[in-house]
Order: sequence, then C-alpha cells, then structure tokens
Amino acid sequence: MAKNIQAHIRYKAINKCLTRINKRWTWKAIAKECGNALRARQTDARNPSRRTLFYDFDNMRSGDLGYHAPIVCVDRKYYIYEDPNFNIEKIPLSPKDFADLYELLRLMKSHQRIPLTDELSTIINQLSKAAKNKFNSNDNRLLVAFDQIPDAPGHQWMHSLYQMIQKKATIWVSYQSFTKKKPKRLTISPYLLKEYNKRWFLIGYNHKTKEVYTLPLDRILDLDADLLTTFYLYPPFHPQNWYKNIVGVTREQGKEAVLIRIKASPLRAAYLNTKPLHHSQKEVFRTDTEVHFTLFLIPNYELQSQFLAMADEIEVLEPLSLRKKIACKLASATQQYS
Repeated sequence: MAKNIQAHIRYKAINKCLTRINKRWTWKAIAKECGNALRARQTDARNPSRRTLFYDFDNMRSGDLGYHAPIVCVDRKYYIYEDPNFNIEKIPLSPKDFADLYELLRLMKSHQRIPLTDELSTIINQLSKAAKNKFNSNDNRLLVAFDQIPDAPGHQWMHSLYQMIQKKATIWVSYQSFTKKKPKRLTISPYLLKEYNKRWFLIGYNHKTKEVYTLPLDRILDLDADLLTTFYLYPPFHPQNWYKNIVGVTREQGKEAVLIRIKASPLRAAYLNTKPLHHSQKEVFRTDTEVHFTLFLIPNYELQSQFLAMADEIEVLEPLSLRKKIACKLASATQQYS
C-alpha cells in the first residue's frame, strides 16, 4: 500500500477517535485504532509507532492538508480536539473557497451547451445562490465568453441523449440525411456526445450496419428509447483511442493512420505552431520561404476541410491519394470562379 494512502487512512482513524469525546484517548489507543484501520486494507499492517503518530498530529495541525486540526494533549497523557465540534470530514468553506466556488459555478452556467440532468441543474443553482450570498458579490460581469449557438438545430436532443448514454439505453432515431429525400429509422446504442466546429454529434453503435456511427444532432427528427433491443458496447470503441488519430468526428471503419506531409508559408507556419492541427503535428524542415510539417492521421472529410481552408498558404505533399483529392476539389472550385 502506498505511503500517502496509509497516511490518509491514519488521519481518518485519528479523526474518528478524537471526535468520540466520550472516551479518553492515549497515543497507544489511537495507534491501535490506526492499526485496525490499516489492517482492514492490508492484513499484515502494523500499528504506527509513537514517532509516526506524532508526525501525523503535526501534519494535521499544519494546515497543509486543508485544515488546522486543534489536537492538544491534556493531563500529559490524553489527546483531544480543543474544539469538540471539529471534524476533518466537516470542514467549513473559507471566504476564498466560496469565492472560488462562485466563479466555477458561473463558468459552468455560462457554457450552456453542456447537458445536465434536472438534479444537477438544481444543485448548481442552489450552490450558486449560496456561494454568492456567502461571497457577498454583486459582480455579474461576463468574464469568459464561449463561441456557442444556444438555439442551434439539434440542441433540443442533448438532455435526452445525455440521459440515455448514462443509462446505457438503446434508442431509435429518425434521421434525415442531406442526401436522401426521406428520413430513415436507426437503432443505436449511444456512447458519446461530441462537439466539433459548433456542431454536436452523437456517436453510437448502429445495430443494422454493425459499426460505430456518427450522427449530427441537427439531422435528428425524433428519438425514443428502444425497449426491445439490448444495449451493445462495441469492444474496439474507447473514445480516447478512437479519436486519437483523427481531426474532427468522422472515422471510417478499417482505415489506418498514415504519415501526412504538408508545406506551409512562413506566416501560416506561425499559426500552425501556435494552434496545431493535431497533437501529432511536427515541424520537420524550414527555410526562409517554406516550412514542412508532418502529421500522423486517418484522412477524413474534416481534415480535407482544414486543408482547403488554408489552400492558398499550404500544399499537401503526401500521401499522393490525399494530394489528388485536394487537387480535385481545388480544380472544381477554380472552375466555378472561372
């Protein structure tokens, strides 16, 4: 067992002893209780020594643990809390704590796109009022502004989808594609809500195609729980790894990451260095007129869009397949402006 975990167990045991004011506690009696608590986690643990216990007392008094435990010795033998109401598990917040809590809650409430359950919303509102009263602040200035569209199409599904994901409940979705005249009904095991470029997407398992599916929320016409289909967790899907080698939200099944090399103007390179396209981005070559970067990614629609947005300042060098796709799109765009 790690030493910091052992110390934490001892602090809790000491606190449990000293809050039981109907008993008089010698250091040996406290050490015995600490040993019992340690043995509940590790059978061969020993009672702490007098030196260890007194070191724990000093740590608990110091304030380094977030509190100043008023541990004193009486009659040269017994240890008590000088304040009989003190308890390390019931530490009141300081004025600074209330100020920090108030600012945190203001920040959370300003980011209105985050889906919250009714219970969480109620708790946040109650805490915010209490913290504001304690902090005694009348400052309602907006200090942080998120780039958001509160009434964007599809936002009305956030709350329901968040709850379905929490419950691991299979859903059916009426989905209208931009390329189809009629909507289609999909059976989805929902995994994740993901935002990209001011749009929210539902990521889940499509029970018909048997693959991970990405649905923009603004294309959903209706949804409800599917009580007849068992929720399925697709084994390869782990969000941290699934999106590790892509830009955006679209990942085609079976595609692997490839080395991508681009050439940028010095000015665009300065922007790319301060705001990389992806964490795999590396600068590999530089002259006075051009800078080369490599990225290790699965090419997708979102990556192509990024490259096209900078088309006058960058050039895709490899792989050849991606270079040809970008060239075709640029040729088509040029033809429209001819």
